[in-house]
Amino acid sequence: MTDGKSQEKDKTCESAKYLRNSGVTIFVIRIGNNVDKEEIQCIASGPSFIFSVHNFTGLNNHGFRDRVARKVFS
Repeated sequence: MTDGKSQEKDKTCESAKYLRNSGVTIFVIRIGNNVDKEEIQCIASGPSFIFSVHNFTGLNNHGFRDRVARKVFS
């Protein structure tokens, strides 16, 4: 979950790649628009593992939570 950019993008992407190669599925929740889209894409296991909300309040939206839950448990 992020609402910005990491301090060390290369290390973040490297760590995510290591996890994915180890069989870990990585979901990303983007909060707001001040997020590095390229970084989000290098972290997530794929485009369908990226979810977005406009603000932190959006995390409480039942529709949003249902979409995430369906993907997590599919």
